[in-house]
Amino acid sequence: MNSVETRRYEMFRRVDQFGGDYAEWFPEGSVGRQAFGRVRAASTELATHTVERRKMRGEAVDSKARTRASLTDLLVRVRRTAQVMAVKRIGPEERFDLPSRSSSLTLLAVAKAFADHAEPFAADFIAHGMPATFMADLRAAIADFEQAMQRRANGQSGVADSRLRIRAAIIDGLAAVRELDAIVANVLSGDARALQFWQHERRIGPARAASRQAAPVTPAVTLTHTRPDAGGDAREAGDAQAERDARTDHAA
Repeated sequence: MNSVETRRYEMFRRVDQFGGDYAEWFPEGSVGRQAFGRVRAASTELATHTVERRKMRGEAVDSKARTRASLTDLLVRVRRTAQVMAVKRIGPEERFDLPSRSSSLTLLAVAKAFADHAEPFAADFIAHGMPATFMADLRAAIADFEQAMQRRANGQSGVADSRLRIRAAIIDGLAAVRELDAIVANVLSGDARALQFWQHERRIGPARAASRQAAPVTPAVTLTHTRPDAGGDAREAGDAQAERDARTDHAA
């Protein structure tokens, strides 16, 4: 997740926690509980697709880097051997020119050319210490690298799809939070401290120094608001100051 997505994700988690703290005011089946459920779903989607995106990107990059290194090492050996053979006027040295730096597509084209040019002189390469399987090894290294390039392209497509899902989750989560703005204000209209706490939790922005002490939860059966003891563990400091209020936040 980028910094904007991260701040929204953190806000969704706080709102979800708020829904848990005040659950008795938003019973199962109520519109409010359904909205809190959408916020939780958005938070889960963000976390899940972020992990998947990192995994896909990492695996594709690792595979391509590994196969490229193996292919390059083999091409260097073929090139070095061809230079020795050229001194003895065996084989055309100029056909084994290996660029010091090249794109993946260029390297793939060079490798295929190496294989084509080396095949007629395979016995000479083997006589100069290349393994008897070097032609098969070269063809296999080329195929592995080509497949890794394709996996990288597929991985980029998967990353793009994951990003779209992340954006969709953010859009729905923000819509649910805006819906909760009205619902929470109505349900907790008699509890100014709880409403202040709601505004604190639903904002988006970098953490501020002020402590994030939850307002006492109002029991649903009385207007005298006392928070049930939840083990005495008030949530820790580290809340967020709004960079952009979700009321005016557009998930474009």
